[in-house]
Amino acid sequence: MSLTIGQVLHTWSCRSETHSIFDREQLPRNPYVEGAILGSLGLQIFPLVFPPPAQPAPTRHPRPGGLGRSDEYGDASAGD
Repeated sequence: MSLTIGQVLHTWSCRSETHSIFDREQLPRNPYVEGAILGSLGLQIFPLVFPPPAQPAPTRHPRPGGLGRSDEYGDASAGD
């Protein structure tokens, strides 16, 4: 995640070839880049704020017909 945020900040600083982000002059506005940066940061922060719901543990149901012990299900061949 830190690499992608670093790339987004690099995009922010490369908006102009003549102005730096550290200059006192205002950088030229680019609403498409600003929207893409905000969307990208929002999509990266979203899973941190809203983690996916926990998956319930799978339940094991015995299946008649051979997967469990044969005498559990009254199989006639089990007692012979």
